[in-house]
Amino acid sequence: MRESGGVKAPGAPERERRHTPRHAFSFPAEVVGIDAGEVIFNVSTQLDNISAAGIYVKLDRRVEPGTPLLIVVHLCAAGRATQDAARVAINGLVLRSEPLPRGDCGLAVKFTSHRFL
Repeated sequence: MRESGGVKAPGAPERERRHTPRHAFSFPAEVVGIDAGEVIFNVSTQLDNISAAGIYVKLDRRVEPGTPLLIVVHLCAAGRATQDAARVAINGLVLRSEPLPRGDCGLAVKFTSHRFL
């Protein structure tokens, strides 16, 4: 329960703000974009989670909110990506960029379009 003014009451549970459930699938993915230093990158990584509206992924570089990304997700078990695996190409926008303790960066990415390959 929240107090008036939108402030969370002490001890109250956090309210889930997402409209679609997240699924913790560790699919392999390739991410293409421009990092905070304006350097073009193309890196292989694993998804942390995915929903109908977006993904959360960790990268070894900082990417600013609002940055467009191309993400190709291999719909197979982590470490088993093959040419035969179904893939989906996702265009998205970084909604949130979070520095993480090990120096990597967690990105919440909203889908803007997608197509199966």
